Amino acid sequence: MHTKIFFGIDSKLKAQMDSYITAHGEPNAVCAEDSILNLWKNKKYMNKYDVISFDDAIKKFPKADVFITYAHTPTATKAAKKIAKKVSRDKIYFLAADVEYRKSCGSLGSELMFSPSSVATCSIESRIFKSPKVKFKKDISVVERINIWYNLVTDIIENARYGRSTTCDNCPRFKLGLYPKQPSIKKLLFTSDLPKSTCNFKCTYCITTENNTWKKLRDVKGPTTRDVIKELSQMSEFNREDFIVYLANGEPLAGRYANEILDILLASKWKLDIISNSGIYREKLVTLMDSGRIGYMVTSLDCGTRETFKKIKQVDRFDAVLSNLRRLPLHKIKTFYLKYIFLQDINDNDAEVDAFYEIAKELKVDIMLSVNSIDKDRSNWPYTDKMRILTENIIKKAKTDGLKVGWDENRMHPTDQKFIRETYKNYKPVL
Repeated sequence: MHTKIFFGIDSKLKAQMDSYITAHGEPNAVCAEDSILNLWKNKKYMNKYDVISFDDAIKKFPKADVFITYAHTPTATKAAKKIAKKVSRDKIYFLAADVEYRKSCGSLGSELMFSPSSVATCSIESRIFKSPKVKFKKDISVVERINIWYNLVTDIIENARYGRSTTCDNCPRFKLGLYPKQPSIKKLLFTSDLPKSTCNFKCTYCITTENNTWKKLRDVKGPTTRDVIKELSQMSEFNREDFIVYLANGEPLAGRYANEILDILLASKWKLDIISNSGIYREKLVTLMDSGRIGYMVTSLDCGTRETFKKIKQVDRFDAVLSNLRRLPLHKIKTFYLKYIFLQDINDNDAEVDAFYEIAKELKVDIMLSVNSIDKDRSNWPYTDKMRILTENIIKKAKTDGLKVGWDENRMHPTDQKFIRETYKNYKPVL
């Protein structure tokens, strides 16, 4: 029989403790944080257990499983991280908190990727890994799609919990850590092929532009982005402040339903993450920004001059984008990135990069770097030596000026991500 240590004195759990003991067995030791041990010198927890320090408990029972009793998940997680310095993490369990130690990532069990004919566990679609998904007939309801998602992620979580192989095993983000025990949709994302999705730019690197997708989607039947979020807004289980809608399919502010979508978001408690080209200014988006409910926004500028903008975006909206960015209350957004996608022999030069950086500096925003494939099959996204030099120059300026530099996880090879991360970390500005 395994020995057991119960860690933490949680008065809220006294009523449930008998059921936990029935399920897991009597603890061999009950211990508490060192800061409150004195309060239990002459007392017994639940009138029958002596309360000792964790160090004393683990010395007495070195092979014991440790059950954390705290119900508050952040408190339980903090305790687990402290305990993990002294025992193996696979020996740590949680009685009440919605957290456990297993393989997973921040998306699995919390993100629902919605497309016309499938649901997926996340938005990862890189050359290294494609997110697990289930395909189905296009005419099934939103509720049915949600149930399919729950079955998909529950199966992956259950396999990960018991060390069995999963469809996420090849993903670089699938790692051992502390994750929620049960799936709960906290973020809704959309693929770009939903009916009526559109964009007001024609970026040369965009697959949908190459395939003329936006034109084809105008007459496609099926649930639109507006339809999906409207239906979810009427479901009581999604009436939560921690629920996020992520708009990145086409240009969210350009479609025929853009104002209706913003109205639904404004009337809800939801938060919004958005990728927008900032070519359109809408006061309703500003209202959302002012509310503090936009947590993440990216605008891909990809250049520093009007001529190169026209060459890349195939529209003459450079001045309008800059004007809109200057009018938007970007400081009200938790994380805003001005993005630069390197395009070989188009914008990988000092003049464009320097002009782009000056715009980012003027706006006082952080920078995201990415790279586009020179191969039509998009099987590889190489960061050239020239791009690395330009990246290093951006990082030096940004760190000196207090701006952060990030990268697009879906579009950059891990070695290039590592280069950006370590270059930024190691550079020491000369003051």
